[in-house]
Amino acid sequence: MAREFDGVIDAVRHDAEGRVVWARAYLRRWPHVYGGPQILSRQALLERLRQGQTFAVGQRRAFWGNTFEILTPIHLKQRQGADVLEAQAGETAELATAPRL
Repeated sequence: MAREFDGVIDAVRHDAEGRVVWARAYLRRWPHVYGGPQILSRQALLERLRQGQTFAVGQRRAFWGNTFEILTPIHLKQRQGADVLEAQAGETAELATAPRL
């Protein structure tokens, strides 16, 4: 069985420094069921990750409702005293694997 995530992010907006400003996320409502898209600010996303919720970068499957192909899980890291959202090690921008809007 595939791992369940509390939310799936399918698009992000970056600032000039490469940090995520906001993310379009689909939050899990029930097992295997995600709700409609919600815009999460950077602070809201960081707070959810600090609370232990799990998120992944994914893309919607065409004609399958709100089901997703998971690309990579998201990790909250500390670098030089700052919180960094990381989907793959060594990214130059946060969540660089997620599509940009």
